[in-house]
Amino acid sequence: MAMEDVEERALTSFPNSPRIWERYVDDTFNIIKEEFCDAFHDHINTIEPSIKFTIEKEVNGTVAFLDVQIQREGNGELTTDIFRKKTHTNRYLNFNSSHPLNHKRSVVSSLMNRAKTLISDETKQKQELNFIKKTLRQNGYPTRMFRNHVNFQKLPDKPKPISSTTIPYVQELSEKIRRILEDVKIRVPKF
Repeated sequence: MAMEDVEERALTSFPNSPRIWERYVDDTFNIIKEEFCDAFHDHINTIEPSIKFTIEKEVNGTVAFLDVQIQREGNGELTTDIFRKKTHTNRYLNFNSSHPLNHKRSVVSSLMNRAKTLISDETKQKQELNFIKKTLRQNGYPTRMFRNHVNFQKLPDKPKPISSTTIPYVQELSEKIRRILEDVKIRVPKF
């Protein structure tokens, strides 16, 4: 039985189902009245013996879902922030490692974009961006890597390539050759 079938059966057969039920792969976020929470948890676990749900309830109005910390405010609104497990080490792909520069740029852009899209408060966004910069500097990233991401500006589109080619990856050399080829409108797939 698929996860969707278990959910559908549980949600339609329980008289006080959650108001909100969201799932990403095998993690769910739902909003249900506290008085029905345990009964619904027991109910959904009876649908299919091979699928068992665990539960994590909010503590002080806060619960984590994936890498988002969700806070229920006094007025009922939900605010979001970045969630890091206690075991998080702030270790990312080291800038001095033998990986393509494109992978290192991706570390910067994904962390910056995550802060911009997941944090609902602008002040907390700025704090997170400063934290990311400090953490990545500890991982060897030069300050110049952050310049294109500070205001989340989209870089201008490059001209369309005339042809394309593939080259092997050789640290430092391949990035230089790729830039030269792209300047003469020859596309080289990213490493």
